[in-house]
Amino acid sequence: AIAAAADNAMFAFHQTQKSRQHFLDKVTDFFKAADESGDAMMSRQEFHSAFQIPAVKEYLFTLGIDVHEVDILFDLLDDGDGYISIEEFCDGLPRLKGEAR
Repeated sequence: AIAAAADNAMFAFHQTQKSRQHFLDKVTDFFKAADESGDAMMSRQEFHSAFQIPAVKEYLFTLGIDVHEVDILFDLLDDGDGYISIEEFCDGLPRLKGEAR
């Protein structure tokens, strides 16, 4: 019984890791597509441009990110320099799963 429980725990752990990696892969793809300048930094303008496309909000919603206010989301992800790095984006979005208002 203990071995079965340990196997179940390991299986759940691996599934969680796979799910997290899948999420990170998807948000990285989104970031790269939205980074129009290709400088690995997303400006507020690039961020706004990305959210003008309805499919972007739908895509993030499928990842568990429900965006209502683009400026608030930008401010939550930005470290204060006016740009969102890919690290800020990938680290910040998982913390915002659910409603990002």
